[in-house]
Amino acid sequence: MIKLKKKNLLILIVLILIVVIAAFFMFKGKSSKSGGSSQGGGVFSSIKDAMTKSLSLKCEYKVGENTTIAYIKGTSVRIEGNWDGKNSSAAIIKDNKLWTWDTAKKEGIIFPMDTTKAEDINTASKGIIDGLEAQKQFCKVSIFSDTMFDPPVDIKFQDLGDFQNLNIPTPGN
Repeated sequence: MIKLKKKNLLILIVLILIVVIAAFFMFKGKSSKSGGSSQGGGVFSSIKDAMTKSLSLKCEYKVGENTTIAYIKGTSVRIEGNWDGKNSSAAIIKDNKLWTWDTAKKEGIIFPMDTTKAEDINTASKGIIDGLEAQKQFCKVSIFSDTMFDPPVDIKFQDLGDFQNLNIPTPGN
């Protein structure tokens, strides 16, 4: 496990949450009022509907300078984003966890989503799905491997489920 200084860990957490929340509000403002999508033989009325039906979707869209590619298969989600043409990050939601990482720095965080302490992360996860709902017109039924949802092995992840075990001094000490 990598050890992050408390300051760096908090900055990384705040940045990730800001990106997720900003994406949610950006996508919410651009939502489509159209009906269900039908692509490649799969019919779905919403992203949640597609997830319930275990459809495999690939969604590609651009909002301003931000480009996003999302892959959805059952209840697993992978999102790859490029913000302002410079910064790239990715996230996977799978098995009650949210993996998120900076693709250039090769560092990331694992957020547990199955504990009462993860309520804010569950809200962020819901924000991601809601953001995808707003862009569902850009989603098409697609075929891709389940390995698409495996966290990358070249990324050093800090598991926040182990956060209580970290011995991090408080600022000023």
